[in-house]
Amino acid sequence: ARASAATKTVSADDELRGMMVPPEALRSRFGRTSNGYGSHYFIGPSAISVQRGEGWYKNTMVSFNSATYGLTEHLSVHAGIDLVSLVSSRSNGPLWTTRLQVSGTISDAVHLGAMATYLRVPLPRTAGDQVESGTSGGFGAGLVMITIGDPDHQLTIAGGLPYDGSDRALGPLLYVAGATRLFPNVSLVTEHWLLADPNTTFSMHSLGARIIGHHLAIDLGVAYDELYAVKVTPIGTPFVSATLNF
Repeated sequence: ARASAATKTVSADDELRGMMVPPEALRSRFGRTSNGYGSHYFIGPSAISVQRGEGWYKNTMVSFNSATYGLTEHLSVHAGIDLVSLVSSRSNGPLWTTRLQVSGTISDAVHLGAMATYLRVPLPRTAGDQVESGTSGGFGAGLVMITIGDPDHQLTIAGGLPYDGSDRALGPLLYVAGATRLFPNVSLVTEHWLLADPNTTFSMHSLGARIIGHHLAIDLGVAYDELYAVKVTPIGTPFVSATLNF
């Protein structure tokens, strides 16, 4: 009889545990969700690794589509293409990019990485230049990076050398980005790129907010540069992105 009572008690306990909602699920449903978007900013990555078999797909302003996938615990691949440029730049080809990245965690707050990336874009190098038919621009770059922090609060600094296929060496490419979680499901994100070459110096800056969900995040921001973004509004080009984790 005692054994039977004990068995019933254990069964009741198991049933109660099965009815309980895990704490992480409660946080996702009613409050602060875990941040699965710490591996990237608006465009560039952090040194926080994308786990093997995981990744994300991002759509920016409907036209630009990109995705990242973790091949191993430390190696990931990224690619993106702009759909509008497939039609508007038929003679010069579309805007597309690709990236291979290796990264790893040194401690809970220090992450190191390196990446090789290529961007193909049919844009003039200066405000007065024009893109000639049958030509296209593009350059590759190798960068090393360090990220200090965690997915919720982080700063990434990266630097490297670009190469555009010409005989002339380009100046260094610098990249600084950061994110901080201001509210349970909202982060402030900023990203800055600088090509510090005397003949083709170019910088791009962006600032915005990321609304964090368990599988979906929405980015709302403004991108600014002195050549192109200011043609949309004086403060730059507003953008909206949706990121889906998988």
